[in-house]
Amino acid sequence: MLAPMAAAGLSLRAMGAALAGAGTVTRSGAPLGPSSVARLLERLELHTAVA
Repeated sequence: MLAPMAAAGLSLRAMGAALAGAGTVTRSGAPLGPSSVARLLERLELHTAVA
């Protein structure tokens, strides 16, 4: 689900909103924030950290 969004150049905030709309939220039920989305992208090797 994240790969097409990353390829399309969506912002981290937009990806978090799309994930929340699809029912993917944090353990506490909150939508994923930009930093959480960035960590997911790095973990999945879809995005590299910006130094």
